Amino acid sequence: MALGRIGAIMLICKLQLLRFTRLALAAVGRTALSNYLSHFLICNTIFMRFGWGLVAELERSEIYVIVVGIWIFQLILSSLVLRRFSPVEWPWRRFTCGKKSLLECECWGEIITLIAWWLSRIFI
Repeated sequence: MALGRIGAIMLICKLQLLRFTRLALAAVGRTALSNYLSHFLICNTIFMRFGWGLVAELERSEIYVIVVGIWIFQLILSSLVLRRFSPVEWPWRRFTCGKKSLLECECWGEIITLIAWWLSRIFI
């Protein structure tokens, strides 16, 4: 089953089908850190007490609507962000692509990942 799905995805890519969808998903992949942070902020605003506090208030079908809305928002935003630059992705790429960082730190990407993980544990 998995090999069939992989084959179907490869066929879609080779035949240039669903070009817009592939480009939008590629943009999401290229702005992964920005999408992670925006997803974190959106969901905390919607579900946590310091936001709207809807953590146990919504039905499953209502949560699916929110999920699809966040996905569409991130697909559009990622495509728009890549036309200019991302204020989050630029330092990430600069510090992890072998260039000297402003702080002369070789493991800046790991530090940012650790900070993001730590922040997600505090607010969740």
